[in-house]
Amino acid sequence: MKTINVLWTSGWDSTFRVLDAAVTKRFAIQPHYIIDRRRASHAVEVLTITLLTQMITTRYPYARIAPPVLTERTDIPPDPAIDAAFGRLWETAHLGDQNGWLARYVRWKGVDGLELCVHDGDKSRQFIAPLATLVEEDGDAVHVVPPGDSDTARLFANFRFPLLDLTKLDMEEEARTRGFLDIMDRTWFCHSPTADGQPCGVCNPCTYTIEEGLARRLPEAALRRHANRRRIVNRLWRRAARTATRTADRLGIG
Repeated sequence: MKTINVLWTSGWDSTFRVLDAAVTKRFAIQPHYIIDRRRASHAVEVLTITLLTQMITTRYPYARIAPPVLTERTDIPPDPAIDAAFGRLWETAHLGDQNGWLARYVRWKGVDGLELCVHDGDKSRQFIAPLATLVEEDGDAVHVVPPGDSDTARLFANFRFPLLDLTKLDMEEEARTRGFLDIMDRTWFCHSPTADGQPCGVCNPCTYTIEEGLARRLPEAALRRHANRRRIVNRLWRRAARTATRTADRLGIG
């Protein structure tokens, strides 16, 4: 049985890939998860991976999903060449910082071919798609970025991209057709969950979920917060500015 390495965040895209590979194509899955303690959601994500694994293997006993390889983000060593390439790309357009430390992770661990579930709608796709080529192995089509000296190749040549041409709505329709949409609906996406464990409606993943057609996944309270997010953010900025001013006054800083 073929084994593939997947960065599984417990989110919509990577969970679709796990289901597609483990259930439809019957590959064995080795998940990888990077613990980023800057995000309040990391514990929820690890728990969700465990619950999703139980749901999948209970319904599909033939599915083979290993326990995730867990790594602290802060344990990933620096790599000057990758860091420089990331910095240059970041200056040209928005690119999440996870792309830098994930490139360092696969080089450090020697995990060649780790799958990143970049989809049609991800901001990083603009860097990957122009250089990516489609390859087919064992009836499974994925995109890869050929090795090279470009900054894009330095960041992305060690990954595989199985979802590059799919949107979230494409995945929803595929999951509905294959009978596992209910499992997909148990995935997690919010980076800043509320005290009662609900999506915040304000963070970037909540915003992207709404903008890409899956607003149904957020409760009404989160959708209201999303509608008022500019006011919420402005209020937080004003509060921070007042705190900074009071601190400066106490320190005698003009």
